[in-house]
Amino acid sequence: MGLLFAFAALGLPVPAGAIMPPAGNAAEPDRVIVKFKAGVSETVISETVKRSIHSRHGGKVIRDLPASLGAQVVEVPAGKAEEKVDEYQKESAVEFAEPDYVAKALEIPNDPYFPKQWDMDNIGQTGGKPGADIEAYKAWDVTSGNPSVEIAILDSGIDQDHEDLASKISSNVNFYNQSNI
Repeated sequence: MGLLFAFAALGLPVPAGAIMPPAGNAAEPDRVIVKFKAGVSETVISETVKRSIHSRHGGKVIRDLPASLGAQVVEVPAGKAEEKVDEYQKESAVEFAEPDYVAKALEIPNDPYFPKQWDMDNIGQTGGKPGADIEAYKAWDVTSGNPSVEIAILDSGIDQDHEDLASKISSNVNFYNQSNI
């Protein structure tokens, strides 16, 4: 499970064995992800073994993924990714070979009012211009917040009784060096 989250967090292709890709999410037709077993370390002999295995399957290493993942993105003959996965899996030095699926994490809030908030994701829902928004959902892919973080809203136009704000408003706090706020 840690490998899956590492792939997703780095925006890298997620191995198919870790999760099933969403329907319609195709794999790259000419790329696979290969990880060699732990005993196949970074020695000259082991590199020779890896090159030999890649050569045998028509593979060319495009890049090494971060060391913590220990896998390689390998280019294979066009349209042969599934076939090459099967071939690599039969190699005793290979821990896994997977199609190169690309997964995108989306964090859309469960707020029932979210679809009405055109400033967050404007799809023209209130007659506005689609795309004229702050694309907040992209930030939620990075973090969805922490209740211990305090923010200040410097706006006199809030509804203090709104269900999302009512329990979180600090009253009579002197932010401005005045006795009344």
